[in-house]
Amino acid sequence: MTSPYDLVAQYSHPPIIDFTDPNHASEFYWRLVEWINDFHRELANEYEVGGQLVSFGNEITFSFTELTYWNPSLIGFHGTRPDGSPVKLIQHVSQINVLLVRQKRASPEEPKRPIGFASWEEYDKTVAERG
Repeated sequence: MTSPYDLVAQYSHPPIIDFTDPNHASEFYWRLVEWINDFHRELANEYEVGGQLVSFGNEITFSFTELTYWNPSLIGFHGTRPDGSPVKLIQHVSQINVLLVRQKRASPEEPKRPIGFASWEEYDKTVAERG
């Protein structure tokens, strides 16, 4: 007679799937990081990517220092304005509206690095691992 344990052992378990919701802020974050850094990388060394917020009545331009997210729906833009004052904008993923612009780098003598990463090597490795 076959025991219930023998029956269970005959069946393979379904694979564990790493489900990522494409509408979570973390996925928007990665898309933004890639778009921003692709634009940043294309610019000549004396320039960097800047962000221009276009939905606040007046124009606010800043240099990106970091992007953050809080699932399921918030994205954070961190940076500095031309006068050196800090900027932090928290937006719902459905309201993201930022214009990427070319602007002169404040410290062109320092190596240009990707936004949110210590080096281009670290950024490229992370992007490759994400697929």
